Amino acid sequence: MNSPPGRRFAFRPELVLDVQGSRSALAHFAAEYGAAEVTGARGDPSVCVRFDSGEPQSEVGVVDGRYKTVRWRVFLSSPDAPVLTASINISGHPTSFGLSLLQGFFVEPLLALAAMRARYVLLPAAAVELDGKALLVIGRSRSGKSSVCARALAAGRRVLGDDHVIVDERATIFPFPRRLRLYSDLPVTAPGAYRSLARTQRRALLARKLARRVTRGYVAPPLRVQPTDLGGPPAEPLELERILVIEPGDATDVAYSELDLDSLVPLALQVLQEQRTALAATNEDWRQASKAASADEARLLRAAFVETRAQRIAIPRGFDAARAVDTISAWIGIGR
Repeated sequence: MNSPPGRRFAFRPELVLDVQGSRSALAHFAAEYGAAEVTGARGDPSVCVRFDSGEPQSEVGVVDGRYKTVRWRVFLSSPDAPVLTASINISGHPTSFGLSLLQGFFVEPLLALAAMRARYVLLPAAAVELDGKALLVIGRSRSGKSSVCARALAAGRRVLGDDHVIVDERATIFPFPRRLRLYSDLPVTAPGAYRSLARTQRRALLARKLARRVTRGYVAPPLRVQPTDLGGPPAEPLELERILVIEPGDATDVAYSELDLDSLVPLALQVLQEQRTALAATNEDWRQASKAASADEARLLRAAFVETRAQRIAIPRGFDAARAVDTISAWIGIGR
């Protein structure tokens, strides 16, 4: 039997993803990871994800889930398999929404486990160029990372990722090519970046703002754009220079503090573990695999971060998005 249509993405020579299945799935991941796409490659991938492929008999973990208007069933291989495999069936609409959710819940967590096998950490973090080296920015979703990266691109700085980057034990940060997520508040959080967008993209952001308002936040999809849409230079590996951790604060003023290695590594591990919540909940085998990966990631991150200065910035919860991004950008030295 012939294999279904597929596309291959090589994030590092030892970290390769195959995506197979429907035309919509292939188009989604080609748009997401297009800069890493390779053709004519041979050999097995690190991770293989098949969409709408029925119910495979050889898979050992089954996960059912739903969110808002979409449902899914995921069949997972053993975490010890040479190629980590997921077969995914999606129902509901819009399909693009389901694909984006499953990318975050399963595809990228599987890549993170495969990355650790290859002696890398696929870290949920952003990285921007700072004096020719990399500033790593760690923070939870909606902490302002994407808006800061949009500002950096509009200012002509390299961005290695707004949500994930690849770290090795020698403190090199490698790009993780993926579209940026921009939200309807971009005109106030990153006005320079907003002006860099094409007119059709600005209209798309306005439409998302109206949808969010009409549905009272139930429908609030981001606009996905390529870094080149904001005029930034191509990403390239950079040596790690500094680390910034963004956290919410209960005080009325911004608070800054230094972080030592024993505080920093657990914070990085926490965002990694949160990323793998759905995967680790599959069964005991996957929970143990996630736990073992965390121990290995801790050792690698300690080696990578040992000589790097790290600081924490606590943003008051009362700050709106624009003020929070202004505060972070001022620390980095990026204008509006």
